Amino acid sequence: MSRILYLECGRASDKAFLRLNESLEMIPEFKFSSTNLLRFDVLIIPSYSNQDFLKKQWNRIDQFVSLGGTVILLGAVQDKTEWFPKVLWHKERLDSVIVRNQDDPDTRAILGSLVSSQDKLRFHDTFVSHGFLTTDWDCAKPILTGDNPNHLVISLIEFKKKDGAILATTLDPDFHSISGYTKNNQKENENAWLLLKNLVSWAKSRAEQKGVAASVIRRLTGLSREVATLFALLLFLIICAASTIGVALQLVDERLFQNIAAAASVISLSLTIFLFKVKGS
Repeated sequence: MSRILYLECGRASDKAFLRLNESLEMIPEFKFSSTNLLRFDVLIIPSYSNQDFLKKQWNRIDQFVSLGGTVILLGAVQDKTEWFPKVLWHKERLDSVIVRNQDDPDTRAILGSLVSSQDKLRFHDTFVSHGFLTTDWDCAKPILTGDNPNHLVISLIEFKKKDGAILATTLDPDFHSISGYTKNNQKENENAWLLLKNLVSWAKSRAEQKGVAASVIRRLTGLSREVATLFALLLFLIICAASTIGVALQLVDERLFQNIAAAASVISLSLTIFLFKVKGS
């Protein structure tokens, strides 16, 4: 089962994710720095998050993506701080949008029935999105753009040298699914709510497609140094105990027992060194 981490922003978006009733862990900003991101498969950063804080946390987020994590970045504006490398935010509001790559599985999963009409993605009376993004990443797949295909409103960035991805959008469905200031002064927008659910379902499905092995490797890498050392020691003891029982039952001769014990020591030491290097990088 995929694990989702949500970074609280202290605004209406938090209520939207509480209402979503998904099995996700919600943490405030002051706990984020000490939270082991690698225990999770999906990280959700909501609209109106603290951009200065995100800039300080970028290296940790980048490591999370490098090891196969998926980030959903909602309301991806950078009006205060440019914290997302190689991605620029432009404040010009778009009056219309175009769906790109309509037959792509990611596009279908994220937009679902909303793909049939751009009006369904209009959460405001007078405009569609809070600006747009441009990027130097050549691996950015456009899903929703302005008339110019390089003016990104929803984009999936699948990095060539990283196992994970970042889904960035200048739309803020988390805010409009629960709050006012929406189209025709509605208290909430049903299409915003649908888009939000689609995004979370897509991210969960993506994590599950990667398989259990990828998740286990990421979580092992994310172990604290103390836990990593205990894990390696436990592995060593289990192998030695199994070998000792084998000798006692005459299933393993003494020479083979010595070879197994030596191999267990090398494996445990190598695992400990690897985890220490990753944690220190």
